[in-house]
Amino acid sequence: MTIIKPAAKESYARFLMLVFAIVLIGSLVYIFEYNSLVDNRFELKNLKAEIVKVEALNADLKNALYKTINPVLLEKEAAAASLILERNPEYLTENTWLSDSSY
Repeated sequence: MTIIKPAAKESYARFLMLVFAIVLIGSLVYIFEYNSLVDNRFELKNLKAEIVKVEALNADLKNALYKTINPVLLEKEAAAASLILERNPEYLTENTWLSDSSY
C-alpha cells in the first residue's frame, strides 16, 4: 500500500517559495542600496570639485579686492580727484554742536 502525504509536499513548496521570496527581496534591496551609494559617491566627487573651483574664485576675488584697496593706488586716485589728506582733522562731536550758540 502506498501512503501519499500531500500536506508534506505542500509545506516544502511553501518553504522553498518563502526562501526564494526572501532572497529575491534581499537582492533587490541590496541593488537599490548599492546604486544609491554609487550615486552619493559621484555627487560627493562633483561637490569636492565644485568646492575647489569656488575656492579658486574666492582667491581671485580677494586678490582683486586687495589690488583695489592698495594704499598707493588710492593715493593716486585721490590726487587725480584733487583731494588732500587732512593731517589734523576736527571731528564734530555732540558737545561742540551743543556749545555752539549761533542758533
